[in-house]
Amino acid sequence: MKQIYILIAFLFLTFINLNAQITDVVTGVGCPQILLEKNNKLYMALNDGARISKIDMTISSPAAKLVRTGIAEVSGMVLVGNDLYFTRRILGNISKIDITTTSPTVIDVATGFTAPGDLHISGNYIYASDVF
Repeated sequence: MKQIYILIAFLFLTFINLNAQITDVVTGVGCPQILLEKNNKLYMALNDGARISKIDMTISSPAAKLVRTGIAEVSGMVLVGNDLYFTRRILGNISKIDITTTSPTVIDVATGFTAPGDLHISGNYIYASDVF
């Protein structure tokens, strides 16, 4: 009898159909590849147009604001102070931009990677995954 109760409970829990509510925060941004949220700002690496954009999530109807173009194949991002660090898979490097400037300059921090992936910064150290 105990086995029947376990089987019924298993079948009941397996076939429950849950519905979730989807809320669009911003639309028309293209093809977001990497998302990073910091201080109510959502930074997006967009594959179409090779750009990084941001939205202010405190606004009820936010619009994407361009941060920098010409940045293709971003595979990891992290924000430290005013510097947005990111890995670029095609070029095989880690770069950064100052997000407070109107036209940020891309500065290479480390080069020579095969295909860098995710990125993490702790203290004065940058950790990045790479394909060998």
